Amino acid sequence: MHELPGMKQRSAILVLGFVAMVAPASASAGGYIGLGFGANAKLHGDMADHFTTTDTTAGRITLGHRGGPLAIEGSIYGTQLNSTDARISGTETSAMSAEIGLKYFFNLQGRLEAYLGGGLNKTWIGDQNSDFMDGGYSGNGYSASVGLQYNLEAVLTRASIWLDYTHLQSSLTAASRPDLEGGTRTLSLGLSFGF
Repeated sequence: MHELPGMKQRSAILVLGFVAMVAPASASAGGYIGLGFGANAKLHGDMADHFTTTDTTAGRITLGHRGGPLAIEGSIYGTQLNSTDARISGTETSAMSAEIGLKYFFNLQGRLEAYLGGGLNKTWIGDQNSDFMDGGYSGNGYSASVGLQYNLEAVLTRASIWLDYTHLQSSLTAASRPDLEGGTRTLSLGLSFGF
């Protein structure tokens, strides 16, 4: 059977392209832990009507496992809040979310990757005077994220630095208080280490 002209070349290019796409993902396979920080998370919905984030800090801790371009990730993240009314009393108010989600990575160039993510979360808002899990607002929600990640294999084995933008949406309730709909938009810079 005769091969079409250029068939071998096209096959070789397809194989090389597949290897180029898979190789960076394979180097990043396995478990990882990460830590990220941001400042002045943007609030939206009802949260923006009752809180501000001026001069506040946001942070996140992640624990995940990646296989190829797909990662499953658990996160705990949150931000400090400034209450603008009596919705939550106290000067040290915080919003915290615990989330499980997925990320899908795309190789851009060499060690540089982009990702899209999404997840489901449980969110709480409380202050220093109450039991954080019981005394404030709580509810469920979802998030969507986009980010860039640069893998540092040449410097640190299975380490990466990342820039993440996450949009969080939650429906929150509290006893004898009006419900809250809304969330945060946070830009974080972080570092992850594989294990």
